[in-house]
Amino acid sequence: MAYDLSVATARNPLIAITVFVAIAIATTALRFEARRMRKVPLAADDYLLLAALFCLFISVGDQYACVIAGGVGRHTVDVDPLDVVKTLKLILPFEALYGITLCLIKSSIICFYFRIFGNTRSFRISAYVVLAFIVCWALSVVLETFLLCRPVAYNWDTSIKGTCGDRNTVYVSAGALNVITDFMVMSLPVPHILTLQLKMKKKLGLLLMFSLGLFITIISIIRIKSLQVISFTDPTYTLPMGLLWTTLEPCLCIINANLPMVRTCLATYAPKAFGSTNDQTSRKTPLPGQSGSRSDPFDLIRDDRFGATDIKLGQIGTESRIHAGRRSQPLGDSDSERYLTKGDNHIHVGRSVDVESL
Repeated sequence: MAYDLSVATARNPLIAITVFVAIAIATTALRFEARRMRKVPLAADDYLLLAALFCLFISVGDQYACVIAGGVGRHTVDVDPLDVVKTLKLILPFEALYGITLCLIKSSIICFYFRIFGNTRSFRISAYVVLAFIVCWALSVVLETFLLCRPVAYNWDTSIKGTCGDRNTVYVSAGALNVITDFMVMSLPVPHILTLQLKMKKKLGLLLMFSLGLFITIISIIRIKSLQVISFTDPTYTLPMGLLWTTLEPCLCIINANLPMVRTCLATYAPKAFGSTNDQTSRKTPLPGQSGSRSDPFDLIRDDRFGATDIKLGQIGTESRIHAGRRSQPLGDSDSERYLTKGDNHIHVGRSVDVESL
């Protein structure tokens, strides 16, 4: 039978997740719009994020099915026993999809890091180690989902002969390992940012940009707390918040992964609202040979350790340019950016790394 949404414990989690999924879709659309505007082809991190968004859609559909067809949000005594079985069956793929989705999102973020810091050998080694740890964690989540109770049917039919481990303890352990992977991913770029010869304010800005995932870690901890209250003697009533946080966490991860690209897109359409102070200043002071209405919208941070290394906030990846005077002409994509600059009649060669700004 179908259950309506008149019960708040069933209705409110669905409203919350629907709103955040809409935001995740919107930010993903802006991510690809930013790519289109810069005429940059899609990369591995984009495809991984699309795969994660697809898995999220399945998880949200699963959550809706648990509420409407499985009676989640109501006490078990008020739900048809066959519908309780539906719920217990549906939460198995739900938990497995949680691990797969987060693995895809974190892999996407690491691929994004590779485009910025991939030329550094120490970063590549540490990134591969973190990536391997994340994949192993995701595999463990999938395996424990289907092997915790044997046979699998014992998850929803305790009348048959079988055994089942402590599901709450296993879910909490997997959640704790997830928090560890969050910190591992966030810490990857930190040592490389600290070595840049930048003003402290600029360093703090970059660190903040790459540490936005700390908020997701808080969500992960809240999810662990919600799993501890699940009772399999009254599963339909104790599952709603666990289901909510299990879908909300990857949803917020997708939004967080899209934010750097979203800022670039919004800064183009609404520079006064989303552009930096430096952006606005550069628009007011045109460079020689440029009109007053057009200027480079990206803020340059100079690192002089290697002669002329520019970290360009507002872009991702690297590209080759030849600078003549104070203007530039793009030549094509490259792993590093070389400058032949004859501004004020001097020539130098340097590297440039492009980093998306806040």
